[in-house]
Amino acid sequence: MKRKISAILLAICLPGALLAGGIVTNTNQSASFIRMPVMDATLSIDGAYYNPAGLVHLQNGFHLSLNNQYVSQTRTITSDYALLKNKEYKGDVLAPLFPTLYAVYKMDKLAFAFNVNPIGGGGSANFKSGLPSFEYPLSGIPNMLASQLTPLDQAIQGLTGTDPHFRDVTGYNVDVALDASSLNWGFQLGAAYAVNDMISLSLGARYIMSKNTYQGHLKGYSINAPSVYGGTQTPGNYLRTVAGAIAGAAPTQAATLNAIATGLDASTGDKEVDDVQKGSGIAPIVGLNFKISEQFNIGLKYEHKAAIKVKHEVGKDELLYPDGTEIGNDMPSLISVGASYKPIEKLNIALGCHYYLDKNADYGKRIDGNFVENKEVIDKNFLEFGLGLEYGITDNILVSLGYLRTQTGVNEKFQSDQAHSLNTNSIGVGGRYMVNEKIGINLGFMTTMYEAYDKEYPANVPGLIFQPYKETYERSSMVIALGLDFSF
Repeated sequence: MKRKISAILLAICLPGALLAGGIVTNTNQSASFIRMPVMDATLSIDGAYYNPAGLVHLQNGFHLSLNNQYVSQTRTITSDYALLKNKEYKGDVLAPLFPTLYAVYKMDKLAFAFNVNPIGGGGSANFKSGLPSFEYPLSGIPNMLASQLTPLDQAIQGLTGTDPHFRDVTGYNVDVALDASSLNWGFQLGAAYAVNDMISLSLGARYIMSKNTYQGHLKGYSINAPSVYGGTQTPGNYLRTVAGAIAGAAPTQAATLNAIATGLDASTGDKEVDDVQKGSGIAPIVGLNFKISEQFNIGLKYEHKAAIKVKHEVGKDELLYPDGTEIGNDMPSLISVGASYKPIEKLNIALGCHYYLDKNADYGKRIDGNFVENKEVIDKNFLEFGLGLEYGITDNILVSLGYLRTQTGVNEKFQSDQAHSLNTNSIGVGGRYMVNEKIGINLGFMTTMYEAYDKEYPANVPGLIFQPYKETYERSSMVIALGLDFSF
């Protein structure tokens, strides 16, 4: 059982993408995106991230955009495993600060850009009651003790005519908590060049700093033993009580129970995790923009994979990984394609698609304690596509509405209570107000609806998991965003 608990702790994964985006990538990188989540062909300043080749169509001068998002997410995991004390486990993910910065200098046919983005992660998942997988091995201990002590009760009753009821262990108590966070800061430099009035291209690179943290504990494990033998106590102490009661008549059996008690002390004792993983990588980025006319624009972008290895720094113990262990934490390659069209002056229609090459990345995924390649747990690459509308009410005010759909390609082996990827539907609304021709304010709201996933598990751990069971993974998210755009 000690090996089982260690394997579960080793399998801990991180929050991943905080809202829009792929399995680990955030595409919600501006307030404009939140109010209309289709920005792949934009010619505005946040094109520094979404459509860098389109920056050449800004006016000459310096442009600055400051954005922040307030992101809230709830993760709910339910299990119908009969022996669990709790059936529902909730985790809250909160990011009150999710800032992005864009700075662009445009000079005739050239544009130079600098971005700072939380390109992956950005929140802390706080499961105050832990996860069901943490409790499965522990939940089976009362039944395991009852089955081991039943023959002893029967033997004593056969010899003395009295049933001691050593087997009457009815449940367990434990304090479990987990707080895991992930943040990948991206620092991007790039330049765009207008080949002619229609075609422009861009070249850049993003330096990514990754940091994952784990804080949690498993402590205070006890069983509900018969009150005549001390009531609630650790399983090791209970077996020692039983061993003491039979020591005179059955010394061999008493010695066996004492040995089992020592093993239970080790596997059910308090455990605490306070560990960090850090690493970095570089992603080259190229872009292409086609301004077909004043009404029709097409933007394309390719981000190459950032190969990242995070090194584990042990905090309180080595429950997760030995100190210095390096683990894959890649940011995958991304292809984005978008188009915008204005059938009339006041209306803009935008389409966009993102394709994440997850199968070729290394996410440090572990199954049964062993690292596996993404292609073993991902059947198809992640796909994201959207539709957006903007309408100018006045020269200074426009309103927008957008829909974003994501389709994950992971298979059943990827899904677990520690890490899962779900299909989503997101709706963004909001608007922009131009204070004057130099200052713009963007305000957006987005809600994301996740499609629940059910996973069936067999009874495949003898002595610990006694019957098949089902886990259900659900989430809900919302974000409010404010952005200020300046031109000088």
